[in-house]
Amino acid sequence: MVMVKLQKLILRNFKSFKKADIPISNGFTAIVGSNGSGKTC
Repeated sequence: MVMVKLQKLILRNFKSFKKADIPISNGFTAIVGSNGSGKTC
């Protein structure tokens, strides 16, 4: 298992965002994976 800590999400020219910097605070948890990988179990 690999744990990754993100500090900031930077969006440039994404959909309606010309520029957006989104800080990510400690304690934020995300469960990610491809479709069918069992995230809802």
